[in-house]
Amino acid sequence: MALSRRNILQAAAGGSALTVLAPASVVAHTPVRTVAFEGAGLYLYPAWGEPQPYLVVPTGPCLATLEFRDAATTLLLWTQSLSITGGFAGRLGGY
Repeated sequence: MALSRRNILQAAAGGSALTVLAPASVVAHTPVRTVAFEGAGLYLYPAWGEPQPYLVVPTGPCLATLEFRDAATTLLLWTQSLSITGGFAGRLGGY
């Protein structure tokens, strides 16, 4: 299945052919069970507030830095150290 913004947003909301590999039931500003980074893929971030889907790719020395990319266009949005990411609200699979 080709990724599109509609597929990604539907999956994040729980209504798509993409599979949510971890729960993403989030109440605004309420901490939830977080998912650890397990390699490149689509993740819901942050694990609080209103998580959004991002394509997350490891980079840098020892792959200790994560690139957060627009899930539909793969445009680089920002980079962040894996040590301060703080977990994800879920991981999307099946694409």
